[in-house]
Amino acid sequence: MQDTRFSRAAASLLFIIGVSFQSSQLSAEGALALGLPSSVANEGFAFGYSVRSDTSDEAQESALHLCRTDKAGSAPGQKLCRIVKTFSGKCVAIAMDPKAGTPGVGWSVDVDLAGAEARAMSQCKATAGADREGFCVIDKSDCDQ
Repeated sequence: MQDTRFSRAAASLLFIIGVSFQSSQLSAEGALALGLPSSVANEGFAFGYSVRSDTSDEAQESALHLCRTDKAGSAPGQKLCRIVKTFSGKCVAIAMDPKAGTPGVGWSVDVDLAGAEARAMSQCKATAGADREGFCVIDKSDCDQ
């Protein structure tokens, strides 16, 4: 009888540990940082994001670091980097018009990659202007899951 109680207790403990481990693995944290000057066309921009971090603080720290050191980002943009969104279990996308001196830029965090990319592209096209909206492309995208 005692062996049975011990076995049940051990099995319950292992189950709880397993569920805890799975939950922590599934609840990755993400953050998006952007540096947007008043004129993206004249001053460019910078961005950084982090996905699959253990904590929100780690995600934010990483996203800010990446934004401030974004090799393709502009110096004015890097100086303005701020966290604009934190998330968990979602996807992030950045779209832009790759031609220098153009205003087209968009970003999004959504429940899936297709949604994030679609919203980022829509935002890019809206800021690019009618003559440049067809040049918007997804620059980066990733998911936190």
